[in-house]
Amino acid sequence: MRVEDGSATVTGDKLPKGHWEHPGKAGARLEARSQETDLANAMKSANIHFIVLTVLLFGVGLADQAVARFADSVIDYQPGSGIATDFETGEGFTDTDAVIGAPSRENPGSFGGPVTPFSPPFTKQQLLSVGENGTLTVRFDSPITDAPTHPYGIDFIIFGNSGFTITNGNFSGGGITDGSLFGNNTGETRVLVSQDNETYYELHPGFAPTVDGLYPTDGAGDFQKPVDPSLSGSDFAGLGLSEIRASYGGSGGGTGFDLAWAHDGSDQQVPLDQVQYVRVEVASGHSEIDAFASVPEADPLILAMLAAGLIGGWRVFRRIRYRQCLLIGGLLISIAAGKAEAAGFTESFASDPFDRGWQVTGTASLFEWDQGGEHLHVTWNTEEPNSFFYRKLPVSLSKNDHFRIAFDIRLTGQEIDFEAGSGYAFEIAVGLLNLSQATGSDFHRDTGSDSPNLVEWDYFPDTGFGATISPAIVSSESRFATTFNFPLPLTVGEEYHISLRYIASDQTLRATMEQEGEPFGPIKNPQIKADSDFSDFEVDAFSISSYHDGTPKGAFQIDGIIDNVVVEYGNPPVRIISGKFVNDNWEVTLLSQANREYSLERSLALRQWQTIVKGRKGNGDRLTLVDSAPPQEKKAFYRVRAQSASDANG
Repeated sequence: MRVEDGSATVTGDKLPKGHWEHPGKAGARLEARSQETDLANAMKSANIHFIVLTVLLFGVGLADQAVARFADSVIDYQPGSGIATDFETGEGFTDTDAVIGAPSRENPGSFGGPVTPFSPPFTKQQLLSVGENGTLTVRFDSPITDAPTHPYGIDFIIFGNSGFTITNGNFSGGGITDGSLFGNNTGETRVLVSQDNETYYELHPGFAPTVDGLYPTDGAGDFQKPVDPSLSGSDFAGLGLSEIRASYGGSGGGTGFDLAWAHDGSDQQVPLDQVQYVRVEVASGHSEIDAFASVPEADPLILAMLAAGLIGGWRVFRRIRYRQCLLIGGLLISIAAGKAEAAGFTESFASDPFDRGWQVTGTASLFEWDQGGEHLHVTWNTEEPNSFFYRKLPVSLSKNDHFRIAFDIRLTGQEIDFEAGSGYAFEIAVGLLNLSQATGSDFHRDTGSDSPNLVEWDYFPDTGFGATISPAIVSSESRFATTFNFPLPLTVGEEYHISLRYIASDQTLRATMEQEGEPFGPIKNPQIKADSDFSDFEVDAFSISSYHDGTPKGAFQIDGIIDNVVVEYGNPPVRIISGKFVNDNWEVTLLSQANREYSLERSLALRQWQTIVKGRKGNGDRLTLVDSAPPQEKKAFYRVRAQSASDANG
């Protein structure tokens, strides 16, 4: 995939026939991991900018909130074969009224109760079944719009019958899932849309997920808010209800679709500003459908109370370029953040990685690029000095930054020599580190107290306690936040996909794994506590790390293959909390990042800009920039410029 200033081109054999131009929204869900890698590559190459436009207006009231709309009528229904039937009566789930209106929040009857991702709708009054070769067409009286303000680019949501499987045997409120589903359609579906019920356009199958799959309905959530479509089933492995809801981010679940995926019979993208008809066709299996919901147009103000009746808000325009608008009082503010660093890189090792900034330090022979196999062969040898195959990041990441790393690993052999009965084991590692510290002479991973600033995935081979997997974060003071999962051995010859996702808002690192495409584990979540015991971390390079073990008790040599590396990172460089007059001074308060410097600039006509405050270093907390001599008429444009501290000093 390639993304350039709001357009994307998908090529190659990952998608069916020809090519498809997609000038719509970025961030479309790609089902295959290879497509996920393409998307991250596209984010890297795109010229992504954050431009924040802020208009201040005192005394404005709350704008009317948009109302969620659901399907209003069924235009056509052909059940197809193999539809769901009632367990007691044998009657088919063919009541078309079931898909009209909002999704179910309660299940009726003696087996009823709240609808949750563990307990989806299940009666023929709640669900309409569409079997193989069946179709369902619904109409929305109010059109579904292709709006850039919609979260994740999702324009409408289809709710089904799928649920998360409970794997710990607790069906009374303490259920845990491994991320697998029950009741979902394991076959194929097509989704088509139309403006007039005459000409229908299919949503591209390379992007459109299966109807009645992820994400199970949550009756306690917001049915007009889609789930983050980047989440896969494995991201829910090991989670209970409260944690699933946290991952949903307040959403009521359902499978999301984007009108920008529409294409014609020649496989060319068709721009559709709005549609009123949605058709589901089931090619195989059967889909049970509860409801259809359109995602409402976002309110221009996502309101936040500032002070003394001062009201502001954000409007995020989600295409390749982002714009955020804040309406507050009589003064127009433009906050220009410059080129965003919110991107990352991907690496498939299809060509020489050293051409793209990869480097080696330590014993270079431990890392060998396999040109024919298009992967990296790695030998983790604890008897060799600390050795790293790494790629430097253009920024430093801390506990205040969102980021994700993912990679594939396959062990090809291992030789372990450990002292019998010692139970001692050392680890192989892949993740993020602080390059200057990790390559220093005083960095020792084996001591447990001399290896600061790490975010990594570790695997300890079995030397008595059982093979162990552990995501780990190590603070600047070498304080560990980790969790040990054992026995959890990796099978030689099997391929594993590892994903580490760090969420800055709750300072949580979540690790998930797949084995040959199926959930593996589950892996527990280490939680970082922002207190004196765990202050912060600072990492600036992705590394495949072979650590030296200073003790002879657990020496090993493990051979393996690393492939399909994904590194994504970054927050908006400027996140405004408030803008207001204080004693006739203009103040902008923002949430800063410790690795950036901020300047406040002013203009009277958006032609020339004057720097009012220059180079204030971020502190990872609130930062206030003050114009102590604003124009007397109080009419001016302001912008906040953010740049990395290294760029500012350079």
